[in-house]
Amino acid sequence: MTTLNIALAGYLAFGQLTGETYDAITKHSGLQVIHADGAVTLRLREEGRGKREENGAETTVIRLKDERYPFEVTRYIRTWNDCAAVETWVEIRHGEAGAVKLLRADSFANRVDVKADAVRVMSLTGSAKYEANVAESPVGKGQIVELSSKSGGRNAWESNAAMMVEFEEDVDEERGKVLGVALEWPGTSCRRIRRSWDGKRTEVFAGIDMTTGPYTLDPGVTFTTPKAVLVWSENGRGEISRQYHRWARRHLMPHGDALHPVLLNSWEGAYFSFTEKTLTDMMDGVKEMGGEMFVLDDGWFGRGKYARDEVNKATAGLGDWCVNTNKLPHGLGWLADEAAKRGLKFGLWVEPEMANTNSWLYQEHPDWVLQEAGRPLIVGRGRSQVVLDFCNPAVRDSVFNQIDAVYAAIPSLAYVKWDCNANIWNPGAPSLASDR
Repeated sequence: MTTLNIALAGYLAFGQLTGETYDAITKHSGLQVIHADGAVTLRLREEGRGKREENGAETTVIRLKDERYPFEVTRYIRTWNDCAAVETWVEIRHGEAGAVKLLRADSFANRVDVKADAVRVMSLTGSAKYEANVAESPVGKGQIVELSSKSGGRNAWESNAAMMVEFEEDVDEERGKVLGVALEWPGTSCRRIRRSWDGKRTEVFAGIDMTTGPYTLDPGVTFTTPKAVLVWSENGRGEISRQYHRWARRHLMPHGDALHPVLLNSWEGAYFSFTEKTLTDMMDGVKEMGGEMFVLDDGWFGRGKYARDEVNKATAGLGDWCVNTNKLPHGLGWLADEAAKRGLKFGLWVEPEMANTNSWLYQEHPDWVLQEAGRPLIVGRGRSQVVLDFCNPAVRDSVFNQIDAVYAAIPSLAYVKWDCNANIWNPGAPSLASDR
């Protein structure tokens, strides 16, 4: 374990969970609950801790329990031997007489014991074709700065689920104390930095954004927060970036240390208007340029009046994951074989969590999409795009079986481009009870 890991693990293990700071979990809003009897306080005490080693990582497990209620919290802190990153998450369970409401359940909620005359936060914001704009803000004494993304599916847009908290006035790439905080989570997120009135204490929080409503946790069920990944640097922002890259390549991304193939994607070259010859001609171009992969983007699926084509474009077909045989009479496997003849790998575009209202899936199962009871359905991209209700097992099974059949028809499939082109505008799952 590196010096950076030891230092940050110290904050994680002892900054919040020992001595006087047990109450900080509720007082500082890292974890807020309403018990089955209506009480709203937590007083957690440590029941024990242990360590386990696996695959070059060491995980510390800290078990906590409320003094009065059968309410348990387990905190996990994982460090690696080959990079200076710390991964932490929380499991929550209880044995109360009824359901407990979770109002907040942060993955990371800690006081950072670094003396600082100035605290700043740096984050990334933007939208499609304008991503990753740097935004910086000071955190004044007695202030809270909150960064949140409420789109529900595209957290790289309005507010990326990561930030750097700087504990000096003039931090740059090579100088200054910096804490990096990133969530392994694509949904709604919230990160906060709070300074005490005298500026001597800084608290940092990161987790799911639950402001749209509490999570109902039944007795005996375990709620697991997303993982937060943290990096500490005393050598500026550059060290944060390098350690995150090292961690992601080695412990997050499949084949993260491998060189990835140079590819051509069909989208800007053909959009929805293509034939098999259009695509094989593009493959020839990839080969001539020395490329290694061809990816078929949007427009290959749907049938009948809801086929995805140059007429319907983005208004139809999502949810119907079958080949549009009018455009591709020989199927996807044939296209993959054509790519292989040219020495190319083959990839495919999908967006399985979405549907169009102009689709056979929606027309047959209008209750399979997220929607609020009693309100008109709000549609997105293409004036017809909605998000499927994956809380419903029938939806999960249907989409899985469709996609599985598509992939199975392409034995040499090497790459999947999984897109996400809609926010969650209808935050209601018809398959769940109203209190869920």
